[in-house]
Amino acid sequence: LLLQPTVSEQRSQLGLEIGSDVQAYSSILDNVVAIPSTNDRMLYTVGGSYSGTPVTAFVRTNLLPATDATSLANNLGYIIGPISTTNRMLKVSASNTVSETGLSVDASNNLTGVNNVTSSGTINGVTTTEFNQLSNIDSTTISNTQWGFLGDMNQGVATTDTPIFNGLNVNSQKITAIAAPTDAQDAANKSYVDTAVASGTTPLTGTNYATTAILPNNPVYASPAETLTSTGGPGSLDIDGQTVFVGDRVLIKNQVDNRENGVYNVTDDGATPGPNWTLTRSLDFNQAATPIPAGSSIFINTVPGASNSASTWTLRTTVNTIDPLTDAVEWIQTGGSVILASGLGIDATQLAGGTIQTDISARLTYSGNDLDLNTVTVPYGGTGLTSITSGNVMVGQGAAAVSATKAAPTGDFIGTTDTQTLTNKTMTSSSNNVTSRALFINSGAGTVSTFTSAAPSSGQLLIATGATTATWQDLDRIVGPVSTVNRVVKVSGVDTVTETGLSIDASDNLTGVNDITSTGTINGVTTTEFLQLANINSTTISTSQWGFVGAMNQGVATTDTPTFNGLSAGSQKITAILDPTNAQDAATKTYVDTVASTGAAPLTSANYATVAVLPNTPTYASPAETLTSTGGPGTLVIDGQTVSLSDRILVKNQADNRENGVYIVSDDGATPGPNWIITRTTDFNQAATPVSAGTSIFIEIVSGASQSGSTWSLQTTVNTIDPLTDSVVWIQTGGSPSFTAGLGIDATQ
Repeated sequence: LLLQPTVSEQRSQLGLEIGSDVQAYSSILDNVVAIPSTNDRMLYTVGGSYSGTPVTAFVRTNLLPATDATSLANNLGYIIGPISTTNRMLKVSASNTVSETGLSVDASNNLTGVNNVTSSGTINGVTTTEFNQLSNIDSTTISNTQWGFLGDMNQGVATTDTPIFNGLNVNSQKITAIAAPTDAQDAANKSYVDTAVASGTTPLTGTNYATTAILPNNPVYASPAETLTSTGGPGSLDIDGQTVFVGDRVLIKNQVDNRENGVYNVTDDGATPGPNWTLTRSLDFNQAATPIPAGSSIFINTVPGASNSASTWTLRTTVNTIDPLTDAVEWIQTGGSVILASGLGIDATQLAGGTIQTDISARLTYSGNDLDLNTVTVPYGGTGLTSITSGNVMVGQGAAAVSATKAAPTGDFIGTTDTQTLTNKTMTSSSNNVTSRALFINSGAGTVSTFTSAAPSSGQLLIATGATTATWQDLDRIVGPVSTVNRVVKVSGVDTVTETGLSIDASDNLTGVNDITSTGTINGVTTTEFLQLANINSTTISTSQWGFVGAMNQGVATTDTPTFNGLSAGSQKITAILDPTNAQDAATKTYVDTVASTGAAPLTSANYATVAVLPNTPTYASPAETLTSTGGPGTLVIDGQTVSLSDRILVKNQADNRENGVYIVSDDGATPGPNWIITRTTDFNQAATPVSAGTSIFIEIVSGASQSGSTWSLQTTVNTIDPLTDSVVWIQTGGSPSFTAGLGIDATQ
């Protein structure tokens, strides 16, 4: 090698090829030589050169030994996927590896996709132990104080309950097993309706005859057989001119002892077997049938020649005890031709001769064409006077005319020998002294008390301290201020209260409560049981969830309108329902009774009915169908009552009876006024025609109104009501009748 003169020959001598066997010279490698040759450094390129950096223990231990991604992830503690679904929750699938679950969390932190949840702690305050209390409860153990499975709706409302709903729909199915109605808003069953329509009245079953006088042959009442049996063996019995037979039903209404009145069956007609006839109280009007409510009516079948034929009679008062004889049984006629008899203020024998006499003459006097009140004497409830001296007071004189000779002092007066109890009297000046008694008297002795001479302090009261003494004592008072009626107050300091946000109304209902915390029970529910409600609310309970049944209306709320596939009332009543308006609505007792007694569906009741021609000369307008007053009179008064907007009025006394009908107040003379306006109602206007004869309307009960509680029926069918064409004539068919000329009374006489 030393013998070779050149570098090229020396490389050839050694057999080295630059670029293959040895590195060719590079100035860049000079940078490598310049790198410090210390321990734990790593060489790396920097552009066209090299540099070195220290290699840390973490790199030497964790990165450099890794042979693949899994070992690198394990060395670094990294978690790998794959994952891709937004909002999806993850779970560990292997060491440092996760996978997606079926659960998702949205932007509001709502968790969805959960199947079952198992907790070793609490969920919204409900512990595992409390949840376990549900495990042995099923549909057979639910009561109104237990926790349980709601299941079908009939588990939320028990068959023994009387739930109240805000409407009810039975899905075009029948409501079955309904008891007969007794109150006005009870649902009517088919049996009740059929009987009512057939008899024309609230059904007691109709009778064949009704008495017109006391039963003949001095019958004797027997208890507990509940029979009336003749004496003396008279043979057959005649009632209202008709001979009765075994099996006939008769209404007895004229007995001297009205406790014997009622509905009877003929069980012996005096011939079968005879010789005495026997009447036995009917099954619907005996002691077992009581109480029999006031208003129960009975129809007398149509029998030629019987004066009570086709009449209707109604029980005046409720009968609670009929056997043994206890309650009065009084019947009043409410349908059919009215027969005026003695005892109604009319002497029937004199009436037949065209003259009203006897006791009427003591009350009435006829002069010219006027029928006036006579001077009414004391026995007839009057005073016997025609005038009273001004400033005098009346003094009774037994049955004689009232004496009016005692002069009355000015202002309030008490006689000098009178003993009076003064209530809420006020002394008007310091000179008004009570001299005969002090504020306190010794109980039983009547002696005058004396009280302390010490002056009182502010807020003190005079308190009796002995039989004859009293002292001023401090009042244990509480101060406010408080002002809101029914508001609950709480202590705010010593003898000081403030109002809370809670109120108690007249029925002791507490309102305004926010949260309630109890250390005992509430309606028998303990604190532990309340905790079971922590995660259950009205939006989460369904027919397949667990929840607290509590009051049964939590299964079906009182504000619900549930639809059932049929309904059975369990032979009980359905109460408090509205009168029907649609064909498939349940009928109320009131509706059926009205239809049965009039033969036509009733109109909606009116608030008032006229007793005379409308005042203020109203003008009828067509096609508006209105009556409007003239002269700007202001308010309208009907039957002594001032009407208001939207009141329903029965107008029945117009001189042009075509103006009669049912109206609603559309302007009461003040809103806006000054003329009042009434407009025909939608159930009695031209659009509602024809309105059938017999259609009736009830006048609501209003204190002081003479037509209150009466029923009026349309005499003839009205086909054209606007423009004014057909007569609109109303006749009274219920309530206390008013007798007018033409009902068998000659008013001029």
